Amino acid sequence: MTVIKRCVFISFLVSLGAFVYFLNGHALSQPGGKQFKVYLLVLQDFDERYFGGACVRTELAETGLDIGEDEDCDGILVVKVIGRALTAEYERRGPVPSGASITGKILLKIPNTIVCKKSFRGIVDPPFRINFWSTFSPPFVEAFEKSNFKEKILEIVREVQDKPNKFTKKVKKSDILEFLIAELEGDAAIRKSVVMELGKIKDDRKIEPLVAALGDRDALVRKSAVSALLGIEDERVIKPFFITLLNDEDLGVRNMVIEALGKIKSSRVSGLLIELLKSNKDANVRGTAAQILGEIGDNRAADLLISALSDEDWFARKEAAKALGKLKDSRAIEPLIASFEDEKRYLGRDAIEVLRKITGKDFGDDPKKWQEWWEKNKPK
Repeated sequence: MTVIKRCVFISFLVSLGAFVYFLNGHALSQPGGKQFKVYLLVLQDFDERYFGGACVRTELAETGLDIGEDEDCDGILVVKVIGRALTAEYERRGPVPSGASITGKILLKIPNTIVCKKSFRGIVDPPFRINFWSTFSPPFVEAFEKSNFKEKILEIVREVQDKPNKFTKKVKKSDILEFLIAELEGDAAIRKSVVMELGKIKDDRKIEPLVAALGDRDALVRKSAVSALLGIEDERVIKPFFITLLNDEDLGVRNMVIEALGKIKSSRVSGLLIELLKSNKDANVRGTAAQILGEIGDNRAADLLISALSDEDWFARKEAAKALGKLKDSRAIEPLIASFEDEKRYLGRDAIEVLRKITGKDFGDDPKKWQEWWEKNKPK
């Protein structure tokens, strides 16, 4: 063995020994040497672009703590994180969010009991000077890494090792659900994060609390609730979605509901949308109904969508045309060609795009060429 190989091998043994020593000193274990597993919940009040569960997991990995799935855990580890940007005034740049503070709580929970409760905090002060051309996001990750989070986790590790008899029951999915549902009534700052965690759990019992969150006073929470309910085809979801669609003051929330309804292949959804398209006095509602019918792809709406090409409102006409393009219904060709020269039904380039989709042809905005082609090719 060469000198270099010996050095590499010795270095490996030293590293391995240090790693084993670290795990022996810090890993949570139960009597008999069985590893202690926790189900991790990270609840935060700020955008995940700046900070997320991955940061917490990285810190936890260095303590030897084992993170498992819901049905195979000895406890629930809840990390609540509140972040605040620290802004400083700079010459020629004005106010810049160049610093950040983190405060948080750590809870170790077993069914019906909180075993450990700790607080942590970290801060990154704004620098005295910054580069004029630099862009800044609040350094939440750095503030978290500088916090005493890891120290508090190790305190919990020691407390668990001192109380092994408390951890005799496995965590059930219902325990996690109950905790999250209770948190919806708690700290307003983390409700969005709570809703997102609820959405990850594959259990129909989450539907009712998520539907209730559609009425939350915070638009971000309502958006998260729609996102969490996305793809769930359940009768309990349909009516609340329509109520939100018609009444929510936030455009972002309404747009998310449109996406959600477009993924529910239900005759009841189609029936309610057809009724809105037929009789609602609000042109935006009629247009939105047409849009979702196009997403659903229900051909039963084709006749009504063709009639909607004559709607007095441009938005409703446009969405009806786009929906017919998705349905590729040839009965829409003639009224779309007629719309080129009818001021009351004019759709401009939207009509051209839809005609291209339905026919596979492209005669631009020349109604004469479209009409000539149609006369030769329409069903006799």
